[in-house]
Amino acid sequence: MWNLCFALEKFEGDERILEPVLQKIADYLVVLEAECDFLSSPLPNDTGAINFVKEIYLGLSQYGECNFLASSRQIVALKVSLPYHLEMKSLPMSLLVPAFTRVPLPTSTPDVFKKMDMVSQKITPYMNGVFTIREIANRVKIDAEIVERCVRQLIYCGTIILLPQFLYSNCYYTTEKFKIFIKAISTQKECCEFVKRKSCLPGPEARDILRLYGGLRPGWKLSNWHARFNPRRQNVDERKLIQFGIYYGFVRKQEIYPVTLKPEETNGLKSYPWGTVVYILG
Repeated sequence: MWNLCFALEKFEGDERILEPVLQKIADYLVVLEAECDFLSSPLPNDTGAINFVKEIYLGLSQYGECNFLASSRQIVALKVSLPYHLEMKSLPMSLLVPAFTRVPLPTSTPDVFKKMDMVSQKITPYMNGVFTIREIANRVKIDAEIVERCVRQLIYCGTIILLPQFLYSNCYYTTEKFKIFIKAISTQKECCEFVKRKSCLPGPEARDILRLYGGLRPGWKLSNWHARFNPRRQNVDERKLIQFGIYYGFVRKQEIYPVTLKPEETNGLKSYPWGTVVYILG
């Protein structure tokens, strides 16, 4: 019995991003042991196992990847993949909405779908960018904690990201990255195609998209924005419009929290019977 583990310094990220790497190392060791007794019967003065661990340590620590020859026929190739995901520390994971990051979707690719585990096969058909993780768990009748673990694995594989739940009572605003979007013609074209509400009708023009995004501002509910700009007049699905902006980082949901302050600290803040509302711009 041999064990190999990683000793990590404390950091803010999630150490589970290294789990796939550790699993792949275990697979390599099984192959090497079957091929040349790599661990059980090394040759005299053979430092293969030591070099194996050293190459992995140096490569992953310095470059996040390594590629070396472990035996005459076995090349070890490892890489730490940091998948795109959004930090939603203010919300429980069960209230977030999983959305796919690539096409074709796994549900429309039989070869990929068959390789998924049973939980993934049950939940991916419900990942439509609308249902929260809790709603998906209720629909497939699987414990929410199990669904959350499965979603985390799909995030680490780069298959999905998590988005805040789309609500008309939410407030959204554009970030500094909106300036980049204004100059990115190709991204604007992609957006015009993505946000179409009815595929049989002409999509919006880039100027329509920019006008709609430009109308988002802090403290203004999306319901008010919708009544003012009426995006469906340009065949725009407002949910897709917001999700596209959040995905590319030039739109953000404004967090609103009720807090209790001392009377002298409430000047300029809007008060309600249950406390004072403070708007947080992330």
